[in-house]
Amino acid sequence: MKTIWNYIPLYLLLLYALGILTQFYFCIFTDFVQGFFVLLIFFISCRLFFKKAELLVFYFLGMHAVYVFQNPKGHFGKNENKTSEIHLKIQDFLKANKYTKSYVAEVCFVDSISCTGKVLLRIAQESSAHPLEIGDCVIAHARFGELQKKRNPHDFDYGAYLKRKNIQAQVFLKRNSYRIRKSSSFNLRKWAADQRLFLKRELRGIIKNKEVLGITEAMLLGDKSEVPKEVITNYASAGVLHILAISGLHVGILFALLNFMTRPLLFLKKGKYIRWVFVMLFMWGFALLVGLASSVVRAVAMFSFVGIALCISGRFTVLHSLVSAAFVLLLFNPFFLFDVGFQLSYSAVLFLVVLQPFLARLWRPKYKVLVYFWNLITVSIAAQIGVLPLSLFYFHQFPSLFVLSNLVILPFVGLVLFWALLVLLFALSGWVLPFFVKRFTDFVLLLNEFVDWVAMQEAYIFENVYFPSGYVWTSYVCIILGIVSLKKKKKGVLFVFSCALVFFLLLHLWHNKENREKDVFVVFHKYKSSLLLKKSKAVIEVYTDSRSRDSLYLKAYFRENFPIQKVAFREFENFHKFQNKTIAVLDSVWKNTGDALKVQILILTNSPKLNLERLLRDSEVEQVVADGSNYPSYKERWRKTCQKWDVNYHDTTEKGAFIMSKKN
Repeated sequence: MKTIWNYIPLYLLLLYALGILTQFYFCIFTDFVQGFFVLLIFFISCRLFFKKAELLVFYFLGMHAVYVFQNPKGHFGKNENKTSEIHLKIQDFLKANKYTKSYVAEVCFVDSISCTGKVLLRIAQESSAHPLEIGDCVIAHARFGELQKKRNPHDFDYGAYLKRKNIQAQVFLKRNSYRIRKSSSFNLRKWAADQRLFLKRELRGIIKNKEVLGITEAMLLGDKSEVPKEVITNYASAGVLHILAISGLHVGILFALLNFMTRPLLFLKKGKYIRWVFVMLFMWGFALLVGLASSVVRAVAMFSFVGIALCISGRFTVLHSLVSAAFVLLLFNPFFLFDVGFQLSYSAVLFLVVLQPFLARLWRPKYKVLVYFWNLITVSIAAQIGVLPLSLFYFHQFPSLFVLSNLVILPFVGLVLFWALLVLLFALSGWVLPFFVKRFTDFVLLLNEFVDWVAMQEAYIFENVYFPSGYVWTSYVCIILGIVSLKKKKKGVLFVFSCALVFFLLLHLWHNKENREKDVFVVFHKYKSSLLLKKSKAVIEVYTDSRSRDSLYLKAYFRENFPIQKVAFREFENFHKFQNKTIAVLDSVWKNTGDALKVQILILTNSPKLNLERLLRDSEVEQVVADGSNYPSYKERWRKTCQKWDVNYHDTTEKGAFIMSKKN
């Protein structure tokens, strides 16, 4: 542990990652020349005060890497919002819905000019259309549009998620509005996708149970598309969802198995290097086969460095391998830093290495069976502590029975993987072994029944947890200081740890006070429906025409406005008061009595039949809001009328939810 602090790549990694974050959120580099001069001036000034100022170059390299990735030579950005002939090359598939199919595509040409950059390609569903494949070129007259922004407060921001993957625009194509040109050149990713599709067909030929088939494809091929939603939900609630995603656990089992199988190579001259080459070729081939998913690439990269460490020193230097792998991956693609899986996997491994040995020493069982299960428990606890702040921040859920789930499931993961691999090999060889496949199916279903039972213990699953970004950093500081204080047992460290805990508590109290003192009036965006919310201190009133359908819209809002004392669902009212302003809600049943409306804000729902021009002329309306329940033709007419009378107009379809707020 002490030697890691003398490992230079650790500091290079930290500086490089800090540079990535700085450029992504603050955009300091606006062009290369400016960035070069900023780097030169900063380096010269730091050289006067620090002996190793050259290390700070990696801070600027991180900023420069993000700038180059976002603004490559010939980027398509200057052609946004205008119709052009676009040539797009399919790179990857995304999850489709019943309306559109989605792809990640590389821009090749715009109006015959060579361009670069990645976009989200959305194509209207068409049952008769020829399916696209990786490497295909799509040619169409279209325009680059902005990525979809979140329309309601605290919704998942899909546009921001894509930008963190360096996808900066989207292209939407209607049916029969494009043509496809098949690629004649060899494409390694396409070849791997074809092999994966072939293996899936073979598995489907012998495994008839859809649930078991989906889990087998997820664990062997990294494809969770066939896993039923309820199975994924149950695995997440039980705290063992990581089993269904190929990651460090699966790659580690594969690494150990390959090292065991290739042990005879050690008797050859330079055998350990030959074994490393063989194992790495197999593991990177496996990564290619499962589509070079980021989780697999991370795990294989880390175990590649573990293999190098074993060759050089013969010692298992996990921390050095972890740092080296993370540094190389970020050099290759700085946007890996924003990948949730990257953050979770490296946090888990880091705490496994640092915390698990300490936990294991707390109790030393006499019997090997107890040692085995105690190690499993400490591994689960250490990994869960490492990912807990991030899990609460991203998923807002904590399965408190994770120790029980992992204690039962983890010992059998290797067996299930090996068994599934044998089933696949039998399928490829043409052998029909119904009894063998039946036993495998029964075993997987038995594990699923246990997971289902754990997931049913709802009292032990904490959902919709309020955990903002400030809590993440503070909690990690508290966890790290807590570990150090337990190991060092010094009063100074214990005092700092206590101060960190007090700060976390004060931060929590401050968040509660801020949320409690904020009054809000929200007009949500809902397609073909209406939803209004009024919050006064810790009391929320919800006005809706479809209470049962609003849980998904309101769940995130209730969570992020913790604490809430009371929630009341009410029928729609035509008039509300907020910020000394009168709000009128007019719907399809509203009838104009001819009297002037003495209101400042007008909310239109369910396409009311009204003469908006006369209403604006005879009233004091300052703002008109149209929600998603109105007809598009009505909203376009209202927009023109408001523009004519110089009245602010807000369409929730275009601008998202309309929000008014004040602090008491």
